Amino acid sequence: MSPSPRRVLIVEDEPATRVGLTELVRAWGFVADSAADGEEALRRVREGGYDIVFMDVQMPRMCGRDATRAIRALDGFADLPIIAMTAQALPEQIADCVAAGMNDYVAKPLAPESLKMMVAKWTGAGLGSAPVPEPAQALPPHLLAALQERFIERSRADLALILARDAETDLKAVVHRAAGTAGSLGYGALSEAALALDLKLSEGQLLSDEDW
Repeated sequence: MSPSPRRVLIVEDEPATRVGLTELVRAWGFVADSAADGEEALRRVREGGYDIVFMDVQMPRMCGRDATRAIRALDGFADLPIIAMTAQALPEQIADCVAAGMNDYVAKPLAPESLKMMVAKWTGAGLGSAPVPEPAQALPPHLLAALQERFIERSRADLALILARDAETDLKAVVHRAAGTAGSLGYGALSEAALALDLKLSEGQLLSDEDW
């Protein structure tokens, strides 16, 4: 009798990234569910049965660190592997994730091999030696096109608000989201540029005209 497939929970607030990662994990033969924020993740974990959780760090309503603390406070979940997903893997940020109860981390934009390695490391599930596709390549073409269009529309709207100096627009949140999402949709150069801006903003640097 073959063992049951591993159950994976993907927690990510950006729809395009969440869908792409979930489809990628399913393509490996695992059972994959997703949650859009920490509160939903906590509810799903309470239902039980997951072998590993990939937890985005920055999310609305309940961030990944707070969600992890809440999960650890539940009876029977002290040993559930929780892997942080973060666009900024700075030492102090990783230390905060570990202090919250996370076991490990992967840096955004997520490389499929990194996810594959984490699943194998923390669940013992072997995935063989065959190469795995990029997240964008794991999606059906029509779904990838729809997610790309949605990402572009949201990016245009964010850019318009930034240029208008909208007081309610969080520049760092916009850049951070783009850094983590663009790569999963096949926009590697955009992801790298957004990641560089995200790092400057995290370090408190002022952006120059060249950054734009």
